Amino acid sequence: MTRRPAKTRNRRVVREPDRIQTRLLLWGLLGGLVVLVPLLLNVWGHAETVRLGYRLEQARAAQGRFLETNRLLRTERASLRNLTRIEKMATVDLGLRPRRPEDTIVVNLVEPVDEGDTHDPRRRMVAQSTPTASHGGSR
Repeated sequence: MTRRPAKTRNRRVVREPDRIQTRLLLWGLLGGLVVLVPLLLNVWGHAETVRLGYRLEQARAAQGRFLETNRLLRTERASLRNLTRIEKMATVDLGLRPRRPEDTIVVNLVEPVDEGDTHDPRRRMVAQSTPTASHGGSR
């Protein structure tokens, strides 16, 4: 007779959790986080400090440029407001001459001409020049 091999049942292999190895893995992860989190915070703080330093230097450079522009504009304004320069430009370039007393026109304000139309602001006062004033211009 031939011998038959015995029937073996192939059962599913069931792994049982190894509690000791799981506990060691969790403690290792926790220890790694305890070391890694402060290290990452330190690196982030250093990078932020460097970034803010660059921004501060850019702001200081811009402030220097603005102060220099302000100084130049104040100097230009002072030179443009120089009365000697303005007088020379008026006489040479524009052909104006200094005012003479006889060039002055005195204007007296009198009562309205038409009493019925006193609500119109354009007709309230009429200018009247004195007979002694000359009608010459400023040229």
